Amino acid sequence: MEIDRASLQQSLVVLRQGLHQLRAIALNAPLDLPALQQASRNVQHSFQQELELAETLETEALPAPLTAIHTEMNRLMRLLKVDVMGVQTARQVETTQQRLGQLGDRITRLLEFCDGAISLF
Repeated sequence: MEIDRASLQQSLVVLRQGLHQLRAIALNAPLDLPALQQASRNVQHSFQQELELAETLETEALPAPLTAIHTEMNRLMRLLKVDVMGVQTARQVETTQQRLGQLGDRITRLLEFCDGAISLF
């Protein structure tokens, strides 16, 4: 099966939807930790699928800035995972709120990169 640019764009749209869902769960009170963990796993999985799709396309078929965007998104995804673990382990309300704020900021940056990548197509 040949992967085309439209498939890559669609995978970015799915990733963006997952990030919106993750943000909604993180901002919803009371915090549902199992839902947060599952949404985080879903986003991580969607991003891995995005990377795999990008690797199947020939390099010249990819928009030039996409590799740089993927690199930065990969860094942010690793930090997102750490943020979710930080929310899980927080013992005080203030710490939880601080970590949720960091998580929200990270999701916002990822959404910006997603939108930027989608606009390349």
